[in-house]
Amino acid sequence: MLCEGMQIDEEHLVPEMFGLLELTQYPVIEKIQRVGEKKSNSNGRPIKVTLRSAIAVHEVLRKAKALKSTNVSGFNFHFSKLYLSPDRSLDERKSRQKLVQEMKGMITKDSSKRYFIRNDKVCVAD
Repeated sequence: MLCEGMQIDEEHLVPEMFGLLELTQYPVIEKIQRVGEKKSNSNGRPIKVTLRSAIAVHEVLRKAKALKSTNVSGFNFHFSKLYLSPDRSLDERKSRQKLVQEMKGMITKDSSKRYFIRNDKVCVAD
């Protein structure tokens, strides 16, 4: 989520972000838009980016972790505050929410391990 209060122009930031990912082929961006209602007590609204190719979406999501250590000085924005997620249906969001709650419970019981969600299951790193 990008903070609207920072006056960041997402029309320029999103292409810059894709350039930093070292993609095999630059994705064709069909649309960039803010979603949800603007609220005065909120940090900002999510940005929905529509790409033409599902293959490009997969590659962007796969390489998104590389953004966590990147800073673009021209935007006064740290990508470590950014998260990318695929567009999910309502049922998929509900299922994901249950998995996240399950994972949080596991973390509470044993925080010494690293947990993650993969293929609709909560997994533990060795």
